[in-house]
Amino acid sequence: MKRGISKDLFKSFLLSCVLFCVGACGTSVLPPDAPGNNKGNPPPGGGNPAPVGTTVKADTAFDRTGTLRSDGLFLSMVGSNFVIAGDEGDTNLGQRAIMSVVLNQVPAGANVTKAVLKVRRFISEGNPFGKFGAMTVDHINAVSSISAGNFLGGTLTQSIATINPPAGVNSNANLELDVTAQVKADLAAGRPISSFRFQFNNGPSLDGTFDQVFFFAEQNDETMRPTVTVTIAP
Repeated sequence: MKRGISKDLFKSFLLSCVLFCVGACGTSVLPPDAPGNNKGNPPPGGGNPAPVGTTVKADTAFDRTGTLRSDGLFLSMVGSNFVIAGDEGDTNLGQRAIMSVVLNQVPAGANVTKAVLKVRRFISEGNPFGKFGAMTVDHINAVSSISAGNFLGGTLTQSIATINPPAGVNSNANLELDVTAQVKADLAAGRPISSFRFQFNNGPSLDGTFDQVFFFAEQNDETMRPTVTVTIAP
């Protein structure tokens, strides 16, 4: 999948890669039918859940986190350090960022009182907020797979959050979204992951220019990828 990054942004990307590649390399990936990651956290149903009365971290589901293009092409974070929302200038196709976390560390029947999705924005290219307006976030069902249908469909709850333009195009921004209701709904329904779709509803612009927002999705650094902090009542 062609990323469509400009020369200046590509230089920033290379610098980021140099910084990130200091971490560990060479990991295995769970098969697509077992949502999860490769950092020692088994797929849903395994592991040793934390006791109640504590805070646990729901780590990223690597194969359910990535960039979904409007033609159905999905590039997971297994093959890229970023997920993207916006449009591609060379194809004029829309892009939506799918972010998922594994819920296996939450004990069965736990009283979840708070769940916060933490995401770090990297940089913007072009003028996505100026052309498309605010970015919105949907709660979606991506348990079985991610395909063209997830670009618009699979929605569980629309517009659970709205993200406005950053203060500066090159500013790093830590985003925190309250997803308590969504995580509780996924647990109640027996879904092993919680998934969220970041999108510009008014894109693509079809003007042949790249207008997109990049979010970090780094396999080797949990502070640089989407996670959910879950608080459990005693």
